[in-house]
Amino acid sequence: MNGSHNKSENTMHYLTKPLCNVLDNQELYDLTKLRGQTVHAVAGIGNPDKFFTCLRNKGLTVHQHPFPDHHNYHPENIQFNDDLLVIMTEKDAVKCQTFANQQHLYLPIEIEVNFSSQLLSLIPQT
Repeated sequence: MNGSHNKSENTMHYLTKPLCNVLDNQELYDLTKLRGQTVHAVAGIGNPDKFFTCLRNKGLTVHQHPFPDHHNYHPENIQFNDDLLVIMTEKDAVKCQTFANQQHLYLPIEIEVNFSSQLLSLIPQT
């Protein structure tokens, strides 16, 4: 369950990693150093508001650019007429790699699952 839950459900939450450059995923950026900055945020996922909220919670001012889940990106979808950084999901970065530039970054996210005690009692212990 992602969000509110009852005792019998497992919960999960997102753990953000350092930002990566879309053109070179070895080029990392500390998201906390962008606190207070304005960025473009691009998301073509099932719930883009969750991604935008994550960035706002990290202290960024976000110009939101939501797209439908599984969006087929074109250069004009991620090119803006300014020098602001553009942050997107890792899923979207893969689709934009051929026309991205140095201002395009993606936010890798890991998921941590907290299993309910009820579920744990059903898992065989070895």
